[in-house]
Amino acid sequence: MIGGSLGVAAGLQNSGITYSTDGDKLDWGTAGMQAALSYYYFPIDFLGVGAEISGGSFNGADKHWYSYSEKFRDHTQVMNLFLSARFTVNPKDRVRFYVPGGAGWTVAEQKLKIKDPSFEKHSTEVSFGWFAGLGAEWDIWDDVWSAGVEVRYHTFKYDTDALTHDAPSFVKGEGKRRYSYLVCFFKISKRF
Repeated sequence: MIGGSLGVAAGLQNSGITYSTDGDKLDWGTAGMQAALSYYYFPIDFLGVGAEISGGSFNGADKHWYSYSEKFRDHTQVMNLFLSARFTVNPKDRVRFYVPGGAGWTVAEQKLKIKDPSFEKHSTEVSFGWFAGLGAEWDIWDDVWSAGVEVRYHTFKYDTDALTHDAPSFVKGEGKRRYSYLVCFFKISKRF
């Protein structure tokens, strides 16, 4: 089975980057989109194993710290290359429910921009990433084409210190942090 997915995503925690003396932290992924291509081979009806490549883009903070007139903006992009599997609860039905999961490499690039004082930097981090989710699909043309929806939890690690190195003194990172996000996909798949 090959499939394509397009979905909306949202980060689940702040970035760990402090932007004020009060300890306020920037968001890393308040809103985003993710797309994926997948391939699964089914050695038995209810179990598929394969691979997936996906990429996402997230808008993060857009903050104004009034006491110093700085404006902060960050943007994050992720690329995932995973080995994956899915367990289908009822593989013979026209409407099927399944549990997907995968693990592999996540490449994350985050950009931080500050206006007044001017500062701009981007940093790329490669780390172990994984996902788990729940999905439903239904046949739309015989048993060859199917459509569906899927909700996933994704997670990876990112080194915030690399992004804040040489930043103004009030901007601090927290080192390596776990970032995570939820994505809701609409999927189209074809079985061979």
